Amino acid sequence: WIGTVSGTPGDGQVQSRKCIEDVIHFAWEEKLFLLADEVYQDNVYSPDCRFHSFKKVLYEMGPEYSSNVELASFHSTSKGYMGECGYRGGYMEVINLHPEIKGQLVKLLSVRLCPPVSGQAAMDIVVNPPVPGEESYEQFHREKESVLGNLAAKAKLTEDLFNQVPGIHCNPLQGAMYAFPRIFIPSRAVEAAQAHEMAPNMFYCMKLLEETGRRSRWLCTPGKQQVRPQRKGLHGSEPGRLPGGGGGPMLPVLLPPGLEAALLFPDRMTILPPVEKLKTVLQKVKDFHMTFLDKYS
Repeated sequence: WIGTVSGTPGDGQVQSRKCIEDVIHFAWEEKLFLLADEVYQDNVYSPDCRFHSFKKVLYEMGPEYSSNVELASFHSTSKGYMGECGYRGGYMEVINLHPEIKGQLVKLLSVRLCPPVSGQAAMDIVVNPPVPGEESYEQFHREKESVLGNLAAKAKLTEDLFNQVPGIHCNPLQGAMYAFPRIFIPSRAVEAAQAHEMAPNMFYCMKLLEETGRRSRWLCTPGKQQVRPQRKGLHGSEPGRLPGGGGGPMLPVLLPPGLEAALLFPDRMTILPPVEKLKTVLQKVKDFHMTFLDKYS
């Protein structure tokens, strides 16, 4: 019993409807259980993007898909514009679940304690927000737009500042709460990392942490096995988006002379810090990166 996980928005990108259709078709073709992480469905910042529900797209693709693809959709109070992490409220909606698997799932749920009442209440508000005409709607709408507007501004700030730094490329942050800057690490730094028996991006992150202090811990999250050879002088060309790992060290890679390691750093960089602190952190990263390039180029 094998599943595939897809999130939208996720990792700074918002999946198009065509992309979601392709994922659903793949799951249907390979008989995979599809897990749709949709906790950031309200966090869409790009005017050219919109959130598409996997379930909605699945049903609109017709009965051949909607009657056969096993799908679980997830939502939460601890993500999105709500950010009520302490409540830990959320839900999973499952369709087309195999009867035997459903029996096991019901058995599992029946022996668990129920979530806190406050979390259940918060989740109820998330899925049933105030509507126009209700007393609290104006304040709710105002606060929601303020939170999302602030996140959109920080997403653009992060993208712009990273792309001003030589050797760093950051794709547009279309949604969610994370940036994935791609950093080009010189081959001499890769060799130094190997001499210390460290993965190149771990070496970079540790140097950043040592030289800039605790604030950079927001940024130091190395991915895993995200190395691509890239010819020198290609900064500014479209590198394409590398998939994010789940954290953990990268494998050391020895590259031929004249090439650099194109490393995805970090695995995820959050845009949650307040604007002024975010500016400070990004400036520290820029200063460190320029010094790092001078030392190892």
